[in-house]
Amino acid sequence: MTISTIALGRDADTVFLERLASYGRGAFHETADAASLPEIVLGEFEQHGREKTLAEREFRPLPMRDSPVVGALAQSDPSWPAVLGLVETELKPLARSDVGVAESSAPLVASWEYGRGRALAVTTDADGRWSDRWLRWKEWSRLWSDLVGWVAPGGRAAPARFAIEYRDGALEIDYSRFDQDPAGAVSAKVSSPDGRTAELPLERVAPGHYRGSLATRVAGDYRVDVRAGRGSVTESPLGYTVPSAATVERPRREPNWTLLEEIARTTGGEVNATPDRIKAVPTPEGKEPLAPLLLPAAIAIFLLELIVRRWRAG
Repeated sequence: MTISTIALGRDADTVFLERLASYGRGAFHETADAASLPEIVLGEFEQHGREKTLAEREFRPLPMRDSPVVGALAQSDPSWPAVLGLVETELKPLARSDVGVAESSAPLVASWEYGRGRALAVTTDADGRWSDRWLRWKEWSRLWSDLVGWVAPGGRAAPARFAIEYRDGALEIDYSRFDQDPAGAVSAKVSSPDGRTAELPLERVAPGHYRGSLATRVAGDYRVDVRAGRGSVTESPLGYTVPSAATVERPRREPNWTLLEEIARTTGGEVNATPDRIKAVPTPEGKEPLAPLLLPAAIAIFLLELIVRRWRAG
């Protein structure tokens, strides 16, 4: 990019404007007639305004087979149609050239990652001026699907949930991601403080929910890497520290003998009695209500009385 300046009228700071044009590698113009501005601007554009990075000639794409962006497409169809132009650029220090060209060092497709962010650059067009052969290519839709899919692989995906807890002498690992169920078996690679590594299969307790338990008595820092059929599902190993106090067996508390003796005395028993001194529990006396028996008898007596009275009256 260049910077050119125009001094209009006698009050313009010509020294400053001339210095600014020199720093911007442009031209300095001076005029007293505002009507000449269009001619100066057009002439300046013709001389300095053309984009020098536009390269309009045939370029043969060279897709990288190991690229995480277009690698699958490059392996299935390594012969991509040529493009008729691109914007010549240079790769950023940490960028990756996913598709180069045979005729230049400029990338055709470049990508880079920073933290959890991703960026992608395509240096040719998509409206047919330079990419006319691409528009007629059978893999055109798949190419853009792969590009967009890599930039936003999980735009609205729910985050995975990991939980690690030490309980009852075992390290319990819990992994869940309910928006999708990983393909294949799920396991956890556990690195213990003593340098040993264990592969722990995680049991599927529900769709997208896995759990496992590793028995251990070693205190210290553990590293856990959860893996599925397509590789690691943890962005980095999970850490968990088992404190020394958690791995020590604690002695049982002394019973409250005073309370136990009082309970035994009140209920007529003994503390730690031998089997021969344990009294058999008497069978409780059963009580049955008499109403179900007396009611039919009362009805029978009532009917008998009616019969006797009628017989006497007759």
